[in-house]
Amino acid sequence: LTFVYDIETGEPLWEVEERPVDTNGIEGEQVSPTQPYPVKPPPLAKFVTTVDDAWGYTLVDKAACKAIYDKYSHGTEWTPPSEKGLIITPGMVSSWGGGAYDPERNLLIANFRRISLFVGLPKAEDIDQEDAKAFMAGMPSGPPGNIKNSPTDQAMVRGPDKVFSFPGTSPMLPMYSPCSKPPWYLLAAINLSTGEIEWEVPLGVLDKQLRMPLPMKLGAVGIGGPMVTAGGLIFIGATADERFRAFDIDTGEELWQDSLPTSNMTNPMTYERDGRQYIVLAAGGHHIFYPQKVSDWLIAYALPEK
Repeated sequence: LTFVYDIETGEPLWEVEERPVDTNGIEGEQVSPTQPYPVKPPPLAKFVTTVDDAWGYTLVDKAACKAIYDKYSHGTEWTPPSEKGLIITPGMVSSWGGGAYDPERNLLIANFRRISLFVGLPKAEDIDQEDAKAFMAGMPSGPPGNIKNSPTDQAMVRGPDKVFSFPGTSPMLPMYSPCSKPPWYLLAAINLSTGEIEWEVPLGVLDKQLRMPLPMKLGAVGIGGPMVTAGGLIFIGATADERFRAFDIDTGEELWQDSLPTSNMTNPMTYERDGRQYIVLAAGGHHIFYPQKVSDWLIAYALPEK
């Protein structure tokens, strides 16, 4: 969801409705009976996820994903997590990189994920505190443990009263692909004059992720964000495929790409010096999204002087 407000008054540009939502949370939880929902722009991803939304490269893969989806509850974007667990979509939009804004065209540019996420609130006694193999375990903000007897490691974060824990992960196939229908990672332009989505395109290829290095353009999920220029270009890395790209801001067409020594997981920047424009990015990989090549490259681009 994208909420757009007048910078002078703080009033929403389009109506924000209070819509009734599911309030069946865990025992003792107080859940709001309504949630704000902007009439425009439309959501970047559909929110209702069912077993029929499970996807796979083959019929066997799809059946495996359906079995995963069938274990959990399904609802909307506002359905509270439960002890059983809940499948929600999307897993995340924009994330740490944020969006970029073109004031001439009044366009908001955002990269986002279209991946289902499993969330739940299992009881603390179901958590194995001694055998922590969870995602980010041992880091300062990392989890204390896993769900007991879970076939997959789940990231756990305890609540303040330590009664429930919160697992969050995406259902995945062995080939390192989500159970959600692709594309999984996209770039979009939202027209803030009309409140409509102008275009959206897949962002990234999978040749660095799959066990079979096929250049499928299904979206290579990363973090970081876009940068726009006055000349109508979008520059973005933020993909787990070791590439840096330029797009036409009016059409979403990919105009250029370059290979990097490792993936860029931050926003690029631009500046002018002595009449020449430079674009600089950090290519360092990422301890979560691209751990196979963590490094410390700083790379600058510029057009030829003549």
